Amino acid sequence: AENHEDVSIQNASVRFEGEGQHLQTVYAVARQRPCDYALVPDYYMSEKDFHPNQIRIFKEWNIHWNLSKPILVEKSPPNIIKSRWLQYLYDFANKEVHFVFLMRHPMPILMKLTKCEPETYVENWLTMLETLEKEIDSLHSAYFIRYEDWMDLKDPRQLVNTLLSHVRAPYIFHSKNRQRPGRNLGFRGNRYSKHLSITKPSITWTRENNSNTFRFFCGSQDCRRGRRSVSFSSHAAATLERRLNRFGYSLNSSKVTRSKTLPESLKRHVIDLDQRL
Repeated sequence: AENHEDVSIQNASVRFEGEGQHLQTVYAVARQRPCDYALVPDYYMSEKDFHPNQIRIFKEWNIHWNLSKPILVEKSPPNIIKSRWLQYLYDFANKEVHFVFLMRHPMPILMKLTKCEPETYVENWLTMLETLEKEIDSLHSAYFIRYEDWMDLKDPRQLVNTLLSHVRAPYIFHSKNRQRPGRNLGFRGNRYSKHLSITKPSITWTRENNSNTFRFFCGSQDCRRGRRSVSFSSHAAATLERRLNRFGYSLNSSKVTRSKTLPESLKRHVIDLDQRL
């Protein structure tokens, strides 16, 4: 979406990867614990952790946005366990905020995070999604997308247009106790840059000889770097498998079920890709 004429993402760099968590001094950065930050209570934030002095984060972030654009994007992964705090922060500052949650099977991510212990990382991933499951209905405007469904689209770029259309429209999803009208952001039509490209990765894995070791197979440039296999203990494999199944995923296969296999609260916020694109 960075190429879109209405969107500004915080200036990306090799060091910061365009993530605003590295460009502020208000909360602890998860860079030191990329494998388990959701398992550390100090990284979680809600409205109870808000203090008016925290609005200085906007001054710190604004330096890295193009403020002439109507839509400003912040895309740090730990936002998923800070969404209630972020909403309260934006409400206090009288600013509008929309949340877009993108879920992807943890195994392809784990392949790239070579320094993460497999069981710890998958536990971290599940903790984030289970936290979101409990809290997403409390957000005024939230959209949930499963990465695999997005990549199945004939033209994945169309999803960018759908999201931008919703951002400029009145709130589609809102909490039961509070409804707020949307603000017209002046979005100029459903157009994306012809230069925007999205590569569909093809990362698969198989279980070796009924063991708890899984070997990766790669069919794209995504696989040039990363580990070749991961192993789990028998107990962890069984426990994590049951929890992953609730989100339509499995350790045993790269195939996923349709988004109907999701917790009910997440289903309520799924963008229906079949009907809306």
